[in-house]
Amino acid sequence: MNLAASVSENQSISLLMLDSHRLFTAGLESLIRGVDDISVVGCIQSPRELSASIGLFQVDVIVMGLDFENFDPFRSIPDWRKEHPGGRLLVLSGHDEEIYAERLIRAGASGYISKSSEFEDLLDAIRRVAKGELAVSPTIARHLLNNYTGNASSRDKNKDLSALTDRELQVLTLIAKGCSTVTIANQMSIGKKTVDTYKERIKSKLSIQTSMQLTQYAGRVIGISL
Repeated sequence: MNLAASVSENQSISLLMLDSHRLFTAGLESLIRGVDDISVVGCIQSPRELSASIGLFQVDVIVMGLDFENFDPFRSIPDWRKEHPGGRLLVLSGHDEEIYAERLIRAGASGYISKSSEFEDLLDAIRRVAKGELAVSPTIARHLLNNYTGNASSRDKNKDLSALTDRELQVLTLIAKGCSTVTIANQMSIGKKTVDTYKERIKSKLSIQTSMQLTQYAGRVIGISL
């Protein structure tokens, strides 16, 4: 396994990018070329390529998106961490950090940063993760600390969504994307009846009465940008 130990101050950081959007990764790679202490060693478009790519390259940090076909990050990240316990993974996503960041950190990600962040903030997050530090926004850091110390306070969006399991949140996310029951079933590799069961559980937990209200709620609360 070619995953390096924590990177020292004077070493260049080897970066592997995993994102389904080729134009995005090409643009980001072009920007990073001008950064002295970070070098992109590879760009891949599918999580299935990840283990093979790690075997080919000396990788310090993996920067990955979340929008892939048939991909559940809440299951895939823990599995990947078991296979590569020294790996450092920074999630770069358009999903709302208030909803997703804590869950992904608990799943094993080393950091979370929004695609709407400034380029310098991304570079800072990469450097922190490379040194073995946790890279999240100050807001998420406070939430993580409060949860750890038992002082968690109620929070707008996440107050209700925290009642959902990871799989239920994934269903709600796909609803927000406009996916049909059949599409959700295919994306999650489950049956249509199972999707319907998840929907009923979500409605019950969120005190939502109808499927139309569920769709409207998902579109309003789940922040997604590619």
